[in-house]
Amino acid sequence: MKKQKDKKSLQVLMAGILSAVLFILLAVLVSANFNIVRLDELIDNNIASLWNPIIIQVMIFITNIVSMWPLIILSAITILLLIYKKRFSKIFVFAGSMIAGLISEIIIKELVQRARPIGGLTEVTRSSFPSGHATIAAVFFLSLIYCFKNEIKNKVLRKIFIIGCIILPLLIGFSRIYLKVHWFNDVLAGFFLGIFWLCLFIFLSKIKIK
Repeated sequence: MKKQKDKKSLQVLMAGILSAVLFILLAVLVSANFNIVRLDELIDNNIASLWNPIIIQVMIFITNIVSMWPLIILSAITILLLIYKKRFSKIFVFAGSMIAGLISEIIIKELVQRARPIGGLTEVTRSSFPSGHATIAAVFFLSLIYCFKNEIKNKVLRKIFIIGCIILPLLIGFSRIYLKVHWFNDVLAGFFLGIFWLCLFIFLSKIKIK
């Protein structure tokens, strides 16, 4: 059992390191205006052809799931549930990774200073890289899987819960590109940054338990 737990902890650590490496690689390539930027421009130049008034409203709704007030309410509910169930190590993982993700994406935006796409359909502030929505969506929904999947005893409902928590951040990331407020690689980097912080805090919680 101990060897199995150690193996899982190592896998989490390796996933975190890989995510960090991929994030740093994207940051360097974007900052250096490397060829990867052309992919961003290609996607951005063609996204308007997919615009539809109904889909735009759906995307605005999806993107707002992790805007300030919904996120505060959802996070408070999550923490209260974890307190009720006395899952204090999971509170450490959830709150720690959320706070670290939020602070780090703000700092990195100021360091990279990447301009946003022109003609965005929603009002945005600050720089573009990485996507804060993608970062927080990855941390929030993937941490829900970590915190609650074992609480769901029904296998079908557990699978639906896990799939939903994977699909939602992907939809939120896509909404940022669709609404032309982020480049593709901003969103990809946001996912990597969020996964890194979640993996790090899961690993730290395992060390703390030991």
